[in-house]
Amino acid sequence: YECPAAVTSVALHPNQTELISGDQNGNVRVWDLQANGCMQEIVPDGDVPIRSVAVASDASMVVAGNNSAKVFAWQPSAGEYIPKSLTETRHDGYL
Repeated sequence: YECPAAVTSVALHPNQTELISGDQNGNVRVWDLQANGCMQEIVPDGDVPIRSVAVASDASMVVAGNNSAKVFAWQPSAGEYIPKSLTETRHDGYL
């Protein structure tokens, strides 16, 4: 899998068929491991680099944190990562 920017974080989805990555350009990508390609790209805060991504063990939530000390959380719906209940929280320092 190729990204146009350095990948900073990767998380394997509990279904073992998807990979979520965050990169230096501020993109969160959902990769389909069976189709060998990117199935969705999410840009939660422009070009601010993503530092970390994680998926809940029950797949109910995906979270990403960036270099602006913002945390984004959304709930995947029927295999689509649409930032429906997207929330933002700012922290004063590193977590």
